[in-house]
Amino acid sequence: MYAVIYGKNPKLSEAEFWAFTKRFGLKIKIIESSRHWMVFDSDKSVERLFHRLGGSLKLVKIVGEGEEAIRDLEYAKLFTVSIYGRDDWKLWRELGSEIKKNFKSQGPSKFFKPAKVYAMPSELILKGFPEVKDFVFFFGGNLYVGETIAVADPFELKKLDVERPVQRAILSIPPRLARIMVNLTEIRQGNFLDPFCGIGTIVQEFLLQGLNAYGSDSNPKAIHGAKKNLNWLKKEFRTKRGAHLEVCDVRKLKHCFRVKFDAIVTEPYMGKPLKYHPTKGEAI
Repeated sequence: MYAVIYGKNPKLSEAEFWAFTKRFGLKIKIIESSRHWMVFDSDKSVERLFHRLGGSLKLVKIVGEGEEAIRDLEYAKLFTVSIYGRDDWKLWRELGSEIKKNFKSQGPSKFFKPAKVYAMPSELILKGFPEVKDFVFFFGGNLYVGETIAVADPFELKKLDVERPVQRAILSIPPRLARIMVNLTEIRQGNFLDPFCGIGTIVQEFLLQGLNAYGSDSNPKAIHGAKKNLNWLKKEFRTKRGAHLEVCDVRKLKHCFRVKFDAIVTEPYMGKPLKYHPTKGEAI
């Protein structure tokens, strides 16, 4: 039994998760779900594939139900406690103390909590992972107890965004969203095209996932930037494939590419970036 923790946009994260299961042929049986998490049954392949998700934060291995399941947690000298479904400092302390008490016969242990939150953020887990264990409690219809076994890597996603040689901070979508969009296709492999590729954020995700990558844009400067970014990607992430990039008007794609595409993943031009919420009149 497992649990997945959704990201900042739970509805989008959930939609991506179900598309992801179809894309990779995972069989999922829901045990219990809430707005921010889902407990489910699946085979171990979900552990191997979790890193391909963009909108989910943690994968948790459930060890049991009820507080008595604390006895089944694996000893850790240093651990933290994440609780979902409750925001209760006293409860957090009680659960941490109970785990520590259970570990006493195996050795000394300590637990800690970051300020103002009751669930350990992924970036803090990664700094000590896997030596520091994150024990997780889900309060729903039942109480589920587990241990975080995989986390989305925010440091990798940040590197893919801000360390590229060419950047367009306002116009480019985040790499995390690009990953979500690829999963939403439900297509596992084949020829993938971004016809409004800009500096290549979505195309770089195609390459990271081992897909046949194609990109086009009507702006030659954007294509030049995309090529520089993909060269950087090959060096930093050791991607094995290259991408076919073309300066091309989207209305003339059939003249630019002589292949059949299995999926088109893109964010087209949406007008000038706004620095404020427009009035109803301005929006119309």
